[in-house]
Amino acid sequence: FEFCEVPACPNDGAAPEPWVAPAGSKRTDVPCTNAPSTAPTFTEWKAGRACMDNQGDKWWLISNEKSVAGTAEECEANCKTLPGTKFFTYWSGGGETNCGCYRECVLVSEDLTTNSPTVYRVQ
Repeated sequence: FEFCEVPACPNDGAAPEPWVAPAGSKRTDVPCTNAPSTAPTFTEWKAGRACMDNQGDKWWLISNEKSVAGTAEECEANCKTLPGTKFFTYWSGGGETNCGCYRECVLVSEDLTTNSPTVYRVQ
């Protein structure tokens, strides 16, 4: 291999002066700030109903497992970490796992629905 000569920095390596936009090229001199959205991130789709986990070999429940959440908001936060979530069911009536995340929602028959579920659609 060969050694390369590196020329010395001009001005003894002093920091260059920052570029300043010409007058009139910017609308304001105040930097832009994006306020967090206040729009809801999910809406209630079907109260008193639940999405079906699977039927035969077809699974709609993402990762084939439900999780535990204290509120519908926590359930949505869990579901946002899973790719493709479009619906989630939150069961407020108890059970070991009360949050299910789904790409599609095929509703369970009303007479088979238990534990006070609500299906939400992710925005």
